[in-house]
Amino acid sequence: MRKSFLMKATLCVAVLLLSIVTFAQPRPLTGRVVDPSGEPVVGASVVVPGQTNVGTATGADGSFQLMVPAQATSVSVSCIGYVTQEVPIAGRPAVNVTLEEDNEFLEETVVIGYGVQRKSDLTGSVASVRSADLANRSTADAAAALQGKAAGVQIFNDSGAPGEGASIRVRGISSNSGSGLGPLLIVDGLKVDNIHYLDPSMIESMEVLKDAASAAIYGAQAGNGVVLITTKSGDKSKDGTVFYNYKLGISQLGHHAQVMNAQQYIDWQHTAGLLGTADELIATGVWDGVTDTNWADVLYGKGFTHNHTIGAQGGNDRGSYFLSLNYVDEDGMARGKKDVYKRLTAQINADYKIKKWFQVGTNTSIERYQQQA
Repeated sequence: MRKSFLMKATLCVAVLLLSIVTFAQPRPLTGRVVDPSGEPVVGASVVVPGQTNVGTATGADGSFQLMVPAQATSVSVSCIGYVTQEVPIAGRPAVNVTLEEDNEFLEETVVIGYGVQRKSDLTGSVASVRSADLANRSTADAAAALQGKAAGVQIFNDSGAPGEGASIRVRGISSNSGSGLGPLLIVDGLKVDNIHYLDPSMIESMEVLKDAASAAIYGAQAGNGVVLITTKSGDKSKDGTVFYNYKLGISQLGHHAQVMNAQQYIDWQHTAGLLGTADELIATGVWDGVTDTNWADVLYGKGFTHNHTIGAQGGNDRGSYFLSLNYVDEDGMARGKKDVYKRLTAQINADYKIKKWFQVGTNTSIERYQQQA
């Protein structure tokens, strides 16, 4: 009887120990990590919170496989440029995770010659200007909109005539830039001769590469610096929107030269022996004694600039679009239609994913202008 009792007790203890061992065994967990557009996120970290030694990284297709402790209730999924998520896994053999983009992180990145880099990791000299910095600029010239927004970058206005674009100089005028050559201009990855055709409201960001390290990829052409411009694109996270902006600019002479009036001019010429006295000029009919013309007021008045921008943008998980039409009508300070500038600019930025492995896109700028100065 005693022997039978011991056998039963031993059997119960063995079953209990076996159940404890079985309960403590880790279990497999599989899944896939993608971005909001459905593309796989490669190299995302998947770890069990509080157990950093239990983790893995996603492969080329965004998938992962991990042995998690039986008592684990969630996993933490993180990747640079995305918001970290904690995903519950209780009773689930597989999970699919969609990581949202970290907008704060994106605002801290800058474009350099070799790609995109975080400001905190940047060792070169780069000045970055965002679209919000250009939003309230009254000028229709993209180069002039950069004035006062980037350290070490000077903007020179050689002429006040309508349509005359400003010149950009990085770190002042040197022996190289003194020849009239400004920085290298790159718009959406393409080299351009000028950026006068760009409306500031079309620009998403401007980066000025001021040192050799940041601009090394461009070689000798970057001797005077590089200005990288990225135009706006559609927002895939929002429904389609239509926008319209209008700006009115007024220009006038900042300073009138102090000149002599008619009486003072006659007295000066009489003292020099070139004219008679005022009374003699009146008597001979050369001067009526009243006329006194300020030619600065006759030649110059107020100039008006009308800037209209209309467009649409939007997108979804398959593609995005940004369409913008800008019209500038500038009548300069010279009275009458003596100096006018009219410009019509269209910007078409779009991309569409036909297949997971096939995507098409375009960044197109169209300009037509008329200038009379």
